[in-house]
Amino acid sequence: MARIVFELDIDATSKEIVEALDTQRGIAGWWTEDVTAPAAPDRT
Repeated sequence: MARIVFELDIDATSKEIVEALDTQRGIAGWWTEDVTAPAAPDRT
């Protein structure tokens, strides 16, 4: 199976990146506004 690797330069702190990927508000800010996520750390 082929392996696909993406590399990006992101102008954000590690905290901002985690919040964007691991919180309902963060995901709604860049992916979709119709999102429901658990309100607990490490659950996304």
